[in-house]
Amino acid sequence: MAMQNLQPQLKAIQARYAGNQERIQLETARLYKQAGVNPLAGCLPTLATIPVWIGLYQALSNVANEGLLTEGFFWIPSLGGPTTIAARQSGAGISWLFPFVDGHPPIGWHDTICYLVLPVLLVASQFVSMEIMKPPQSTDPSQKNTQLILKFLPFMIGYFSLSVPSGLSIYWFTNNVLSTAQQIWLRKLGGAKPAVNEGASGIITAGRAKRSGAQSGQGGERCF
Repeated sequence: MAMQNLQPQLKAIQARYAGNQERIQLETARLYKQAGVNPLAGCLPTLATIPVWIGLYQALSNVANEGLLTEGFFWIPSLGGPTTIAARQSGAGISWLFPFVDGHPPIGWHDTICYLVLPVLLVASQFVSMEIMKPPQSTDPSQKNTQLILKFLPFMIGYFSLSVPSGLSIYWFTNNVLSTAQQIWLRKLGGAKPAVNEGASGIITAGRAKRSGAQSGQGGERCF
């Protein structure tokens, strides 16, 4: 939220020092320091989940491969299904869907529909989450291209979920729901005030104010 509120000041810095990349970086770092914002702070929680992803993926795959995970979970036939390690390694992670056998998927319509519920929920939750967390509309062409790419991200995630254990998709879906609820609480329900107020003066104004204050102080000393 603080990073988004700093965007006007960052754009002002880029416009003022256009062509001087070193000065832009210096002033940007100074702005972050004055605002008390760490641009990398949001990345650390995301990096912390990577070992969980890898561990959960390996655990579910191995347990299912050894035949130790045969019980269902709610409507899902198996947390290790619908694909297998061998199928994924051979590049046929969605072989449980295609090709059809006698007019139906290889694992039958019932199990197929049960497994497909999760990817659909995952895509829908990802859309909602991204809609809530997306930054304000920008006229920057690069930002528009990034936002266009992000629109296809939920579909990519949904396709990826077709070839991983269902337990991993449940973890992903649950994470989306909790993250979305957290963002709604923070942004919409006043759960937290932004570290930087919208429209707050940035490094350029602050720098000028400091220089003006210093000059006034020097002038005052000369008067005495």
